[in-house]
Amino acid sequence: MQEISQEKSPIKQKILLYLAEIGMSAADFYRKSGVTRGVLAQNNGISEDNISRFFKCFPEVNPSWLILGVGNMTLDQPLNQESQEQKQEISPTQEAPQFFSELLATIERQAKEIGRLEAELAETKKHAERLAALVNTDSTAHVG
Repeated sequence: MQEISQEKSPIKQKILLYLAEIGMSAADFYRKSGVTRGVLAQNNGISEDNISRFFKCFPEVNPSWLILGVGNMTLDQPLNQESQEQKQEISPTQEAPQFFSELLATIERQAKEIGRLEAELAETKKHAERLAALVNTDSTAHVG
């Protein structure tokens, strides 16, 4: 039986890329962040708690880049403690990054397209039922 090997999660790969970019070793990262030693070397996902610890140590990293692969590696300005507290007071709709708006627009377009396709499918089914009824009537008319 062939064993399936799992690769590191994309988030772990990006964390390692960022650490290499700033010249920090994994060991130094574990000491600074409190993330359990060896987590980044494991071939699996990463917990929300460890992602949170990463952002506490590196608030300059762009969450959109780390989680979704969208945008630049770092934000224009690191978030200081005061701005993080202010950010918690802002409603989610006020802080939604541009990619969330674009994602919502894509979902809305796809929902409209799905609706259009469902209506087209319903019409096709009706047409098929009418054709089937015609075939049945035509075959019974020739039988007798």
